[in-house]
Amino acid sequence: MLRLRLAEELAFQSAPADEQLDFMARHNWDAMELLKLYLNQSSVLVPQLAKAGLLSPRVVECTETLEEALLSLDRELAEEYRRTGAIEALTPEGIRQDPRWEVIRVIARRALDALKDLGVSAPDLLDPKYNRPVFD
Repeated sequence: MLRLRLAEELAFQSAPADEQLDFMARHNWDAMELLKLYLNQSSVLVPQLAKAGLLSPRVVECTETLEEALLSLDRELAEEYRRTGAIEALTPEGIRQDPRWEVIRVIARRALDALKDLGVSAPDLLDPKYNRPVFD
């Protein structure tokens, strides 16, 4: 169940920009969720799953790289905001065109592929059941 939660977050991070924007609009999410969701949830979840032996070294490596990329972008955007009072990378065009987002998408895809190698299916961001409570 927890690995599925991780897969959902990776699906969100790895989706094409237009799918991310569509998902955030449908759920009335602020663009900051693209930056903070993984850091607020999976950065805590990954070490727990790794300690329990539920992740491969490749998944751990990819997710650590993803966390570092997101933290780096967060620092860069905070500095941008201090300088300009705006954050271009969190606008729709920024999410589509800023190369830092594409780097994050590529890293997240690698992590998602590594999770698939463990038999965890990759959820589809456009699936209405994506990120819904699951009861076993």
